[in-house]
Amino acid sequence: MAERLSPRDPVQSMWSFARTCTEFGIEHYEEAVACAKKTAEGMPDFPGNLRYLAASLGHLGQRDEARETIAQLLAVTPKDNLQLIRANFPSVQPERMERFAEGLCKAGLPE
Repeated sequence: MAERLSPRDPVQSMWSFARTCTEFGIEHYEEAVACAKKTAEGMPDFPGNLRYLAASLGHLGQRDEARETIAQLLAVTPKDNLQLIRANFPSVQPERMERFAEGLCKAGLPE
């Protein structure tokens, strides 16, 4: 609704990112990819969005695009790896964090 009511909102990308996280959380990976791509229009180098995009692409088996996204992520945050993600981005739902890490692993993020 926020997107529809305020299409030129300067924080539109953050709304798209929130939806990306939600879609990933309910395992709607194709929708998460679409939302992440929309988020990237306003924030192309936002690491959180790149991580969710890569994880979603990983779960969808879109390995080439997932690896390109990981390369973009590592250009922005070169020290990112699975161990760092697990340690610094805990979830209230451990199974969700594991799905996130699994998607990033499939996308090619180093351990």
